[in-house]
Formats: sequence, C-alpha cells, structure tokens
Amino acid sequence: MGLRDYLRILLRHRLYAIATGLLIFSAVALWTFTQPSIYEAQGRLLFKQKNSALSNPATSGGARGEFGQLGSVAFGNPLDTQAEIIQSRPMALTVISALSLKDPRYPERPLKPEIFLKTLKVEALRRTDLLTIKYRDLDARTAASVVNTVARNYIDRNIQENRTEASAVRTFVESQLPVLEQRLKIAERKLRDFKEQYGSVALPAEQSTVVQQLSKYKSEQASTAIQLAEITTRANSLASRIGMSESDAITASALSRTDGVKELRKSLLDTESKLAVLRTQYQENYPEVDLLVKRRDALRGLLQSEAGRLLQRKQAPGSLVDTAVKADLASPAAKDDLPRLDEVRQDLLKAFIDARVDEISVRTRAEALDRVAERYSAQVADMPRLEETQRQLERTLEANQEAFKLMQRKFQDSRIQEAENIGNATLVEPAVPPEIPIWPRTLLLLGAGGLVAVILGAAVAFIREFLDESIQTADEARTVLGAPVLGTIPRMNEASTKLSLIALRDPLSPISESYRSVRTNVKFLSAEQAIQVVVFSSAGPQEGKSTTSANFAIVNAQSGLRVLLIDVDLRKPRQHQIWETPNRAGLTNVLVGEGDWRELVQPTEQDRLTLLTSGPLPPNPVALLESRQMADLLLKLRSEFDLIVIDSPPLTAATDAMVLSALSDGLILIVRPSVANKRVLAKLRDSLKRVKLLGQVVNGVIAENEGYSAYYYYNRYSTDTTNPNTGRVPVNNGSRSWLKLFSNGQNGKRRS
Repeated sequence: MGLRDYLRILLRHRLYAIATGLLIFSAVALWTFTQPSIYEAQGRLLFKQKNSALSNPATSGGARGEFGQLGSVAFGNPLDTQAEIIQSRPMALTVISALSLKDPRYPERPLKPEIFLKTLKVEALRRTDLLTIKYRDLDARTAASVVNTVARNYIDRNIQENRTEASAVRTFVESQLPVLEQRLKIAERKLRDFKEQYGSVALPAEQSTVVQQLSKYKSEQASTAIQLAEITTRANSLASRIGMSESDAITASALSRTDGVKELRKSLLDTESKLAVLRTQYQENYPEVDLLVKRRDALRGLLQSEAGRLLQRKQAPGSLVDTAVKADLASPAAKDDLPRLDEVRQDLLKAFIDARVDEISVRTRAEALDRVAERYSAQVADMPRLEETQRQLERTLEANQEAFKLMQRKFQDSRIQEAENIGNATLVEPAVPPEIPIWPRTLLLLGAGGLVAVILGAAVAFIREFLDESIQTADEARTVLGAPVLGTIPRMNEASTKLSLIALRDPLSPISESYRSVRTNVKFLSAEQAIQVVVFSSAGPQEGKSTTSANFAIVNAQSGLRVLLIDVDLRKPRQHQIWETPNRAGLTNVLVGEGDWRELVQPTEQDRLTLLTSGPLPPNPVALLESRQMADLLLKLRSEFDLIVIDSPPLTAATDAMVLSALSDGLILIVRPSVANKRVLAKLRDSLKRVKLLGQVVNGVIAENEGYSAYYYYNRYSTDTTNPNTGRVPVNNGSRSWLKLFSNGQNGKRRS
C-alpha cells in the first residue's frame, strides 16, 4: 500500500476519525482547563573555588574537587553530591519546621518530608559551578519562600561544617609538627654522615672526574704496553747478535773500557793473528808456531787474571776472553780492521745494555699504571652504589622537608579558616514569586491532545478498514469476483438521488454517460451475435440493480433499439415504483395465462422503451420462472424486441437469477461499494461459474475511494443547460425531437 491508499482509507472513514479526534481533543481540553495552577520558583547557588584545610593550593588543578566541602571521593561531579545533601531528609525537616508547611490534603497536619522532596528539585547546570533549586506549590509566594529557605539553611550548614573541619585539621596538624621536625633532623644528620664518610659533596661531578682520569690512565697503559713490546724486541735482537747473556755483556763492556785490558787484548789479538798465519805455512810442531801458542796462552792467562782483579773475582770466566776473541776473529775483516771491529762490538754491547735498562724502566712504569687504573676502576664501580645511597638520603630529606613545610602551612590555614565566616556556596539568584504557572501548560497539552486525537482518529479509521468486509473500490470487486468490470456508476449526490431515471431526466450528466459506457462495453462483448436478453442481479439488496437495469434500458432505447424492461423480481418488485406506473397486472398474469403480454406491457416516457411489471406476487416464484410458459414468452419477445432487460432478485435472497440466466444471453452482476460483502462475493464466485456471467457493474462508486477527482465523475463535459432552481435538464419537445431524430438515425443504420 502506498501513501495514496492510506489517504483513501482516512477519507473513507473520515466521519469516524473526525468524531474520535474531536472526542479525544475535547476530553484533553476539558481536563486541561480544570487543572489547578501550580507555580514553580527557582534560585541558584554559586559554588566558589575555595581551598580547604585539607587541600594543597600548589597542586590543586581546578575547581572540581577543590571546594572544601565539595571534595568527592568518587569520579563524578561533586555538585551532584551537594544536590543530594540539599534534598536530604534532615534538610527537608528543617525547612518544613521553619516555614510551618502544611499538607494540602490535611491542612491540620504538617507536610511530610516525602511529599516535600517530591516537589523539590535540585540539579547542576552543565559546565558551570551552579546549582538550581526548584520548588512547586499552589501558592507562588510559598514556592519562593521554600527555595530561599533551603538555600540559606544549606549555606549556614556549609559554613558550620567548614569550621568544624578546620578545627579538627588544626588539632591534627599541631600534633604532627614535632614528629615531622624530628624526622627532618634525623634525615639531615644521616646525609651529613654519609658525605663525611666518603668525602663526597657532589657525586655526579666526582664521578665524571674519576671516569676521565680512568680513561687517561687506560690510554697511557696502552701506549706503555706498545713501548715495552718494542724495547723488548730490540733487546732480544741485540742479545742474539752479541751472543752472550745480559750479565756477560755488562762484564765485557766494563772490561773493554779498561786500559790494561785493552793492551792485553790487543797483544792477544796480534798473537792469535800471527799464529793463524804460521799455521797456514807450518805444522804444529814448528818452533815458531809452538812459541806463538805459548805466548797466546800466557796472554790469555794474564787477561783472565786482570779481568778477575777488576771484577773482584779470583779468575774471570774464560768465555769472556774466548768470546771476545772469537767475536773479533769471526769477522771477515783483515787484521788491520780489528780496532774498528772492537769499536762496533762495544757499541752493540752499549746498545744492548741501554735496551735492557729501558725495558726495566718501561716495565716498572706499566706496573705502576696498572695499579693506579685498578684503583680508579674500583672507585668507578663503587660510584652507582654511593650515588644511589646518597639519592635515597636526599629524597628522604626532601620528603621530610616538604611534609614539614606543608604541615606548617596547613596549621596556619586551618587557624585562618577556623576564624572565617565564609562558606563555599553563595545565593546568587534568590527566588521570586513567579507570575506564570508552570502547570498546566495549556498550549503543550492541547497540542499533545491534538496529536493524540489525530493518531487515535487515524487508528479508528484503519481499524474500521481492517474490520470492514465490504467492497470499497472497483479494483477490489474485480479481484474478489474475478469478473470483468463493464463499467462504474458514480454515487449519486443528493440532487441526483431523487432522479432514479437520471438517464431520462438528465441525459447529458456524467452518470448518464457512465450508463452509456456500460451499454457500449456490453455491446462489444459479442461481436458475432448481439446480446438480446440480459439478466440484472446483485449479491444482496440495496445495491441498485433495479435502478441500473432501468437506466441501462433507457440508454439503449436512446440509441434506437426497441427495448423491453421486465420486472422479474417476484418477491420485492420495484420497477413500477421507479416508473411510477400501476402494478395490477404484469408478468405473472402472462405466465398463468390470464392475459397477453401485448396488452400488459406499458409505455414509458422514453420512446422505444416499454415496461412489463411483475404483476401480483406468486406463492412460488421459482416454479413459475422454471415453467415452460416463461421460456416460450422469452422466445416470443426475442422476435419483437432488440433488447430485453430483466430485473431479477438478489442472488443471496433467491435462485431466480440463476434460473433466468439459463434462459438469457448472460447475467450482469451489480456490486455496490460499502454494501457488497467480500465474503459473500467470494462464496458466489463458484456458483457464478455455472452460468454465463457477462461481467459486473460497480454501482455507487465513491470518487475519493478510487483515487480520482470528483470532477472525473460529477462534472459534465458539455454546455450547462441545467435549471439552477431544480438542477434538472428540461425535457421539452425540442429535446424529444432531438432524441427521435437520433433514434431514427440509429434505426436507419440498423436497417441498412
């Protein structure tokens, strides 16, 4: 369903919806205007930032939680706590007693705190330090007095609590000051003893100096180690070249510098040289060779003796003399080079000894550097422990100092606050008697009542739609019955209702055009053979089958056909009332043989249209309609008329229409919205399958239900020729002549 469908439902049941809405709105309005006036007074308390005796001004970060009494142990807004205090039972009892408030229901009794607290409202304004106090009462002055009394009582209580708190804090701080002072002295003494013990004043600076010295000594250690390695290598190289130990080298160097030894060594070298020459020329037993050998031995002995004397030994080792001689003779130089070789040897000995001396010196320095570096390393390793200890002592001292200072400051603050007469709250906006009542809110209640009225009115409309089983639109009729819709006849207005034969009285009206549309659709149902006998019926009474069949006969007669309208409703005939003709004799007389149909048919106001009324009502209509006489009569009438329209009883009232449909060319069912029942039509659907159902005509269509404008149905598309006084189209000789001319034209076409 779309929006238009919902609107159609509301329009369809608008009377019930409007009645329900008016009833609800009237009830709300009556209740609103009978309510007593209630006044609401309000005042505002401002909570100023004020450091309490327990707060630290140096560390307080803001107003929240630093209002003295406003400090909250929870994580909410401390103003909410104060609001609950104001709404407490003791505060309510104080105000009730101060103002002598009475119960409105029992004026002789005092107002109960529960009732008082229900009308008292305290709330914190967001993002502010304000509390709003509101109170409602039937009297505006009483409401204002209650708000101001509540605010004053709270301010007095707040001041008293601040004084009590300050007194308790002062007593506590006064008792703690000596204890904190003693702790401070102990901490100072421990730090002083530590510095005296380790000789440190500023450990970070000392640590930096020690690290720098250690780095310096480590660098010197590395360079000394390199220098020692170089000297040791040089000394070992010289030792390998001179071929003696360090002690022998020192001895040889000392001997080489003695004049006597030099002469003896020179003589020994000369003798050795001569001996070597003679041995190349003579044998060992040669006298000169033997003489030189003895001389050599004698010189060697003298050399040893002189060396032993100089060295304070009995005799110098022979290796010194032999080595010296061998070293001199090992050189490939000639005899003349011996003095030069002796000088070279002396230089090597000197360099060797110097190298050993340097080695001893550097080694001693390296050992000294190792000891110093080890001492500094131990000192650096011990620095973190000393620093940690010193920091702990300093922190303890600082904490004691801060605590002592804080207690001193709190002691002074508590003495000042104890003497103060100032609270945290101030009444910045006293309550005044309101002039306008807060209840009832007339516009709001009326608006809400109107909204509820609209909703309930719409609900009633939709409930009625849900419970209503009647057909409302042509689409519903088509869906339920499953038969084609041959046409829709608009619902007649008040003026048209008086014109049952509207196709005759007002042939140019839209309703008349709707009947012509039905005639056209019926005509096109059978292209090969024209439909000659048509039965009109409905599911139930009051659906307009008689009016529809009469107007259908009129529009066909206006088109030039010879039409006979038969009222076969032998239970409740109505055609004679519509045409305002007598019903003394009619169809029943013909069927029982009491008259000829030609004598009993009656002319009508419409040319080419005759009427056969029902006649006297028989006791058994079905038996009469099923008789042979009825079938013969219709057979005779087919030859005399172009169209026979039969008005039959409703299908739910009798089976007459089913019997007549077997004798006719088809049945047309009249369905009226808001009258025809969906459930009844659904049951008739199976029964109508056994007859030739030409279709259905939806009579009395409501334009709003169909979604069309009323202009579509009720405005004529022609020159307005109606009488403004009667609302009818005058039917004069001219119009009748026009209808005759139209009919002759149609007959001419038919005969051709």
